[in-house]
Amino acid sequence: MKKLTSRIAAIAIGLLVASTIGVVAQSEDPMAPSFFSGDGGLDPSYTVETSQTRPDGVVAETLVLSARWASNDSRIDGLMTNSGTTLDYRQGALSDSATGVTGVIGSSLVRVVNDDGAWEGTLDSITIEDEGTDHVSGWLVGEGAYEGLMAYVVIDYNSPCCKLSGHITPEGQPSAPEAFPEQ
Repeated sequence: MKKLTSRIAAIAIGLLVASTIGVVAQSEDPMAPSFFSGDGGLDPSYTVETSQTRPDGVVAETLVLSARWASNDSRIDGLMTNSGTTLDYRQGALSDSATGVTGVIGSSLVRVVNDDGAWEGTLDSITIEDEGTDHVSGWLVGEGAYEGLMAYVVIDYNSPCCKLSGHITPEGQPSAPEAFPEQ
């Protein structure tokens, strides 16, 4: 347990140092990693393309959403277009829930465009109705001036609407450990 606690503390310190370095380096190197935060829901436009209630009461929808993203890292600013699907378990499927808790899950193809380039990838979402959880997250790949970069994006719909946060990095997604650490 001590080894695991030490590793977690080392990772936390590393992230703190990396975020400080990323903020300093961002102004010097356009390819530098950085953490960002901002608003992911300015001027939203939302259209439900199709909606179907399945025999089990789950509502399946396809949708298109657009909004403007504004961040403290201008590389991730821009017009976001989201084409997605959702499965809404809040109404008719309640009796099928083993816990009695319901919500919505979804997956979207997202593209963010600005004057210097674009970001594209898949963001997955989960809303847990009884817990007030409403998050979207995933990896976007950079294009144009952002080629060679990836952005991990989290949108929190719980706090003031559409809080955007994440990390831009040239390293990409971290690899998972090959085995659990020895205890």
